[in-house]
Amino acid sequence: MPVSAQRPNPVDQALAELSGSRFRVLDEPSYRIEDDGIVASFRLQLFVSAGLRPVAVAIQDVAEGGISLTNGCESIVSRVWRDHVPGEPLPPLWVQRIITPTYPGWDSDALSSWQMVTFEVQSPHWLSAPQWTAITQPELDRLVGRPVDDQRGRDFEPEPAPDDVDYALVPMHQIPLEKPFRQQCMTSAAPGRTPPRRPRLPWPWRSSRENRATGVPSGSCCWYHRGDWSAVIETAIRLISEAKARGLGAADQLRDVVLEAAHVDGITGWDQQALHSLLVDPIVLGKNANEPTVWFVNGQHRTRAMRDAGVTEVLVAARPQIGKIIGPARTDER
Repeated sequence: MPVSAQRPNPVDQALAELSGSRFRVLDEPSYRIEDDGIVASFRLQLFVSAGLRPVAVAIQDVAEGGISLTNGCESIVSRVWRDHVPGEPLPPLWVQRIITPTYPGWDSDALSSWQMVTFEVQSPHWLSAPQWTAITQPELDRLVGRPVDDQRGRDFEPEPAPDDVDYALVPMHQIPLEKPFRQQCMTSAAPGRTPPRRPRLPWPWRSSRENRATGVPSGSCCWYHRGDWSAVIETAIRLISEAKARGLGAADQLRDVVLEAAHVDGITGWDQQALHSLLVDPIVLGKNANEPTVWFVNGQHRTRAMRDAGVTEVLVAARPQIGKIIGPARTDER
């Protein structure tokens, strides 16, 4: 049986073919995009040199309002390409970092690591099919030809995450259908259906087998599709319930207590990052009083990954008339 050639690593390819000394011609700490319903803010650095493909470096704090660099990358990079290097036949090489809060014992480097994002070019200034590849600080410096500042900017003050967040569970069948904005990993499942739960397989075999058998996206499409959301939600429920059984509540910085307990439990890697996202940047649903309609405030992409994986209950930020607030664990459950 013939063996297909392995796709080259985009970072390795860029370092081999596109590295060189560039000059920083733009450093805008409060860069903002408002275009076609997309609102995003981040720090943008642009590095150029004659004969070399431009490199754009974007840094965003997870607490910033608007769409994230991850969820809005096609529109954001297309806009930067059109506004700053419109004569280039290809978009600038795009490297991004989303800074997240740090907690004692947590792997802050993994939570806030650099990612190179590559795209398919549909037409000038129109991009699709993003793919993320980890790139280290030394590799980024080598690509650009000089040290690249990795901070959000001197004048940026992130808004602290609220301390009084509580959490609830909503059955998947009550969650509104996601509005796809990334074709290759948000349109695979049949509308309105939740794929049946299948026995868990060790990573990475779970992803590849499910992809061949069901058409559900493999983990290569995005970070959200790379792990076991059911296991992470089960862990969150357990730790929240245990904290409440000790008399703690939303007013007692429940989020921080649960994150510290997860560290003590040895939660690491993708599970750690996913748990962090559910507690620090929780999925939020909106609902008007006495009206049945529920809508997404944020969290569509994560929810879609959960739907594709067969998750039956979604962990969300507690709000009036939405879901069932997680209660304390009973004595016989601890």
